[in-house]
Parts: sequence; C-alpha cells; structure tokens
Amino acid sequence: MWHKVNENFVESDEGYSVQILGRGGIKYVEKAKAFYIDSALLVDSARIVGTEFLGGSYGMLVYKRRIRNWESPVGSFEPVDDETRDRIVENIRLALLCLGYRVNIEES
Repeated sequence: MWHKVNENFVESDEGYSVQILGRGGIKYVEKAKAFYIDSALLVDSARIVGTEFLGGSYGMLVYKRRIRNWESPVGSFEPVDDETRDRIVENIRLALLCLGYRVNIEES
C-alpha cells in the first residue's frame, strides 16, 4: 500500500520511500539507509507555453547501474549486490507509477 505525501513523494507500507528531486534525481530511503539516484525527467507530447505545462505525459528515466552503495546516517557506505539493486529498482518503478510517471530503466 502507498501513501502519497505530495506529487513528488510516496511512502510504502513495506518500509521505503521514494522522492523525486527535481528533473535529475531520486531519493530512495529504506531502513535508515539512502540512495541518491541519477534520473532524467522525460516529457512526451507536451505543450508548454512559457513555463506553464499545458498537457502531455511525464516519464522518468532511472539509471540502474548507478545504484552502487547505500549511504548510512553516519556517513558510511555499503556496497549493493545485484539482487538488492533489482529489488530497489522495482520499488522505485512501482513508486513512480503510483505518482503517475511512465518509467524507463537504463540497464547500462
């Protein structure tokens, strides 16, 4: 189950949260450990007048291989194995879908 905190932040009852940090980043938190993940905002079929978005759809490109180390509250880093990375990417994908984004995962 998801709790949408605002248009860019969602919490899961499974113990993690996902927050979009502007056009080029995602913060993923799980059990007091965090990642800042590179991403890119994608806009399809957009109509933009000045700075106003008048329609279209948003998507997010997530760079999977850039998920390498957990950052702990005390500033230490812990490597992430492939299985954990896959789980994290799936959690992020589901969270972004909940927020209404299309999701593309860059594997390399």
